Amino acid sequence: MKSILLVKWSTLIISLLLLIGLSSGWAYAHATGQNFFAPELNPQNDEVNITGCGNTTPFGQSDSSVAFVFPSAITGTIDLVMNGPAAVATGDTFSVAVVAQHIPDPGLYGAQFEINFNPTLLTLSNLQPNPDLSFVVLNEVDNTLGKLRFAASRQGNVPGLTGDVTLLTFDVTAGNTPCMPTLTFTNVKIGDAQANPFNVIIHPYTFSIGLAPTPTPGTPTSTPETPTATPETPTVTPETPTATPETPTATPETPTVTPETPTATPETPTATPETPTATPETPTATPETPTATPETPTATPETPTATPETPTATPETPTATPETPTPTPTVATVSGQVVLAGRANNDWSGATVELENGTVFSATTEATGNYSMLNVPEGTYTSVTADAPGYLPALCNSPVVTAPLTTLASVSLLSGDVNDDGFINIVDGTTVGVSFGATGSGLAEDINRDGEVDIFDIILVSVNFGVSGPQTWTCQ
Repeated sequence: MKSILLVKWSTLIISLLLLIGLSSGWAYAHATGQNFFAPELNPQNDEVNITGCGNTTPFGQSDSSVAFVFPSAITGTIDLVMNGPAAVATGDTFSVAVVAQHIPDPGLYGAQFEINFNPTLLTLSNLQPNPDLSFVVLNEVDNTLGKLRFAASRQGNVPGLTGDVTLLTFDVTAGNTPCMPTLTFTNVKIGDAQANPFNVIIHPYTFSIGLAPTPTPGTPTSTPETPTATPETPTVTPETPTATPETPTATPETPTVTPETPTATPETPTATPETPTATPETPTATPETPTATPETPTATPETPTATPETPTATPETPTATPETPTPTPTVATVSGQVVLAGRANNDWSGATVELENGTVFSATTEATGNYSMLNVPEGTYTSVTADAPGYLPALCNSPVVTAPLTTLASVSLLSGDVNDDGFINIVDGTTVGVSFGATGSGLAEDINRDGEVDIFDIILVSVNFGVSGPQTWTCQ
């Protein structure tokens, strides 16, 4: 009987000890931000591999940022971040904002990006674009594949957005698995109103579900460094008055030189009496003047003698006149330049220029946008037109061609007329939107000719939305 009671008491004591140990372990894990139930610690790099989390992430760290760099990018770099809570409970729903930071001039006009996430841990919903990005092409999420896709731009002749701008907000619902998931950016492109790209540094977003929040290291440490550098400014300030008194020191030297001026003044009258001494010599030379004077009328009668010779040569001029039209050229070279705004790498080739007057003379632009028409007869023409795929045509009426060279003024075509109907409207925007993401050469929707239908092509439609052609071209 005693042995049975002893076993029961021993079992009870062991259970109590285990319960105390588990409670202590849970308290320690809660205090340190570690998951007491699921994680397996990797002793080599202190990484926590949480079952079902879908990623291995060191506590207190996030994946390194990635830069999207374009060779022809605008000066300045944009940081693309996601702002949200550092820790949430299982089952919580919270909001995340996608923010483009430090946008320089001329400003953001359009942006596209994708966000990848683990759909077994998170559900995304309620996507809300910035109202300033009113031309929305993509704004969707696939909670089966774990991908959010966004592409939108401004619309019309409006300035770009600068500074820190929220592009999109969305809601995230956390699952019931404690872990630290990460949301990452891919396929990021941001451009200005001319479809010029910005360099972008993207930053992933990592947070904890059902775990204690891990404080972000380093942020408060750098803050006090700013006031430390501030007091150095007044240290330099007192040096300014030290240099100020040196200015009056140099000022009294000016009157020291001043008295020397009157010393040289009396020498002037000393030389003055010498002037009348030379004066009588002047009349001596005076009588010589009339001696040469009578020679003038002697030459005067010679002038009319040469005068009759002029009409003698005059009749020879009409003799040569009929020979002038013979060598005069009757054809000319017509040249100029067509600018295709938004084209990748400033490749302005492929535009067509046509000069019409019953007969059509045409030329195609090179990569620089320059063109030349050879052997064009002189005269006034009905019109000259410049056009390119994806752009509105430009028209100049009654151009005059003169030999040997006629240079027309440069013209910049307006982008966005994808279907070439003379209007930039929703049809063009829809055409680009339907083909969004397509790649290849010769795509009509690929206005900037970079081999992909993307946000830059959307920008080239939306920036001139509502404009119709042909646009006026003052070519001369």
